[in-house]
Amino acid sequence: MLGEAIGGFRIIRELGRGGMGIVYEAEQRSPRRHVALKVLPPELAHNSGVAARFREEANRMAQLDGHPNIATVYAAGEEDGTAYFAMQVLTGGDLEQRMHREGRLEQKEAAEIAANVADALDHAHRQGIIHRDIKPANIMFNAQGEPVVTDFGIAKAADEVRMTLTGMSVCTPEYASPEQVKGNPVDGRSDLYSLGVVLYRMVCGRPLFDCANPMTWALKHISEAPQPPGVWCPQLNAQLQAIILKCLQKEPSDRFANGAEMARALHSIDWAGACAPAVALAPTVAVATPAVAVTAVDTIWRGVYIPIRWQQLIAAAGLICLVVGITLVLSRPKPVAVSRLVPPVSQPQPPPLPQPPPADDEQTIRTMQERWRSSWVNHDLDGHISCFWPDANIDGTSRDSYRVYQQKEFIRQPTMEVTISNLSIRPSATGDTATATFVQHFRGTGPRSQYESEGNVTHTWSKRNGEWRISREDFSKISSHGH
Repeated sequence: MLGEAIGGFRIIRELGRGGMGIVYEAEQRSPRRHVALKVLPPELAHNSGVAARFREEANRMAQLDGHPNIATVYAAGEEDGTAYFAMQVLTGGDLEQRMHREGRLEQKEAAEIAANVADALDHAHRQGIIHRDIKPANIMFNAQGEPVVTDFGIAKAADEVRMTLTGMSVCTPEYASPEQVKGNPVDGRSDLYSLGVVLYRMVCGRPLFDCANPMTWALKHISEAPQPPGVWCPQLNAQLQAIILKCLQKEPSDRFANGAEMARALHSIDWAGACAPAVALAPTVAVATPAVAVTAVDTIWRGVYIPIRWQQLIAAAGLICLVVGITLVLSRPKPVAVSRLVPPVSQPQPPPLPQPPPADDEQTIRTMQERWRSSWVNHDLDGHISCFWPDANIDGTSRDSYRVYQQKEFIRQPTMEVTISNLSIRPSATGDTATATFVQHFRGTGPRSQYESEGNVTHTWSKRNGEWRISREDFSKISSHGH
């Protein structure tokens, strides 16, 4: 659809896509401005449920127009069977991308982002609209770096309920509130729980729970108390920790009453105050009883029949394991007392290996980055490939597959120019990984082919036995054209 016009908007380039449509950067003819144009693809237009949700999203966002931290909708309509709506274009990326690059954020900045989002949610809640899918990917940044809440695709009025076939409410399990997981009606306090999960990740640099699948996430939200964030962030402000834990209460009545109250609490933090204790903190989030956990499982797997005999067998097996474990502990031989006259033998500890400072690592990566670029330009295929680890993932393919592809490119386009700009290198706190982000400009020419492209590139560097190499390369195209 690039270059086409829909409803007075000329499409320039694709910005992203998902289950609810494709987002393009487009130019509006009158008034002349750049917008983000969300389009429902023709293949989804026949799905009445998807089409209805698409129109609902446009209506909800237009209803919330006027708040600086909610994306502004300029126009909506349908042309030749294609539904669309135009909204504010946001050039600062989203919070998910930023946390992927930076890990944890500074406490003050994280609190400011959360306060702005809480205020935006309060505005939506007062209009009777619950977002129901607050997560980092739905918090974007404008050109001034201010957070903007987007994607009201599954937002519903407070008195409406939408469920999946399994009985679980539509949401992202990693950030879902306990009442969403159970399939119960939700209000604005459900969004504040999700925002608390986002704030936890911003200051800790890690998710609330460590889970491998959505079902485990759901059960932990219901029945498990999270580690206090001060465990992962020892210098965490005590007031900020209390705010996060208040958001993460299992019962909605124990959380903030509304987004405005949460925003006021975040704005009133005394940043010169004490840090939160890192360990031995009494958990303030109640742990659900086994009966509640069983009810939650029954809600999530609504309609699935588990025979009573299976339940009895599982209970009996658990009881047998418990008895065997206690017997083994009690029958373990007691250690023989050693005479007090014999001094304890201390094992010599090897000295810790010297670690180079991050600045040295960064310079090494910059040197290797230039080697990666120059070997590409000079058709030094072996030198180029040697910059990657053998198990590297290069834009979704293996190093060996990439070698074959690049060899063909060298033959097809013998003259190449590769330049990089805006190079930013961030070593990790552990010192064994680093992320390099930059803009790549490429121009290749040959007897029958000319190609130019520009894209955002992310190199993930890994350090093994003191040597740095690229373990992953991700390329996101900005523009391209061939001749």
